[in-house]
Amino acid sequence: MTTADDADTQIGHLELEEVTRAFGDTVALDRFSLQIQGGEFVALLGPSGSGKSTALNCLAGLLPLSHGRIMLDGQRIDGLAPERRGFGMVFQNYAVFPHMTVADNVGFGLTMRRMPKEQRQARVDECLAMVRLDPHAEKYPNQLSGGERQRVAIARAIAFQPPVVLMDEPLSNLDAKLRIELRTEIRKLHQRLGLTTVYVTHDQSEALSLADRIVVLNHSRIEQIGTPNEVYARPANAFVAGFMGYRSLLDAEVLSTRDGDADSANVVVRMGGVELSGTAIGRLSGSKASVALRPEDVTTVPDAGPGIIDAVVDVAEYTGREYALEATSTAGLTLFFYSDTSHAPGHKVHLAVAPERLLVFDAVHGDAATVAAEVARV
Repeated sequence: MTTADDADTQIGHLELEEVTRAFGDTVALDRFSLQIQGGEFVALLGPSGSGKSTALNCLAGLLPLSHGRIMLDGQRIDGLAPERRGFGMVFQNYAVFPHMTVADNVGFGLTMRRMPKEQRQARVDECLAMVRLDPHAEKYPNQLSGGERQRVAIARAIAFQPPVVLMDEPLSNLDAKLRIELRTEIRKLHQRLGLTTVYVTHDQSEALSLADRIVVLNHSRIEQIGTPNEVYARPANAFVAGFMGYRSLLDAEVLSTRDGDADSANVVVRMGGVELSGTAIGRLSGSKASVALRPEDVTTVPDAGPGIIDAVVDVAEYTGREYALEATSTAGLTLFFYSDTSHAPGHKVHLAVAPERLLVFDAVHGDAATVAAEVARV
């Protein structure tokens, strides 16, 4: 088995250029363009119906393109049948053969490629050891847990050393503990083997923990491409912010802006009758804006005053290390925040947000309620 240091199947780059897929009058993927470098782990992230699985199926050859092209190391491949592209695939529903043993499942692609028996057995043994299934080689899928069956599917996908591995929400059918364990195994395999991986998910924590770059999609189009830190800390717009965990998405009025460092306060907004300093992300085209806040960015202060939001606690939940609280401001804004101490429902609190933590976006996606509805399409 090759490693990251010695990968004879390592690609140079994979490029999707203006890839579009339409079903009648419905455009499921609209002018999707992306360059993937060899050895890179790219996650396609978005809500249900955003186009992420369509993009993966176009890349795999399971869907023909309506427009655009796909290039692998300078050679056009979008006209090739799926089997001629030679990509490894891992599906959401395991897709293992129930009548075959674990070992035979893993070796299936090698058998189809007429690999000599001894070499095939050695490869299968190595792959099973990598996914910690070597004691189960002679078992059948119905004798395995869901997590073990997905390990079989992963081992089968990497056994023939494909140039690219495609994964379509492979962890979505597993419980929370297994998801965490298996995503660690996927990352280890990616690093060890120098795989080029394209991974579809609607789970932002999976994308953040696994990917080198994240592609956020919505309504068939790319909203942002960036590293996990870029997408998490500096989302390109209110939709991406909501999808990446900014729970409070609020409408605001822009009072003034100034030029300055993109990472410093450069805008003043009025939100719920309170004037607040914030950081504009991108160009603000008018007086309407969307403000995004994470719970960890909202803190309690002892007294009311300018730039402080007065609110009443609605819900307090103990999470093990701290309390997660939901509060309503005197102007009716819903805010989420964390606290080391509990606040009973009905308790009055004074909330502050540091200007660099209050992100202000142009209201191009509509009001906050519209954005929140889009984010909820998971």
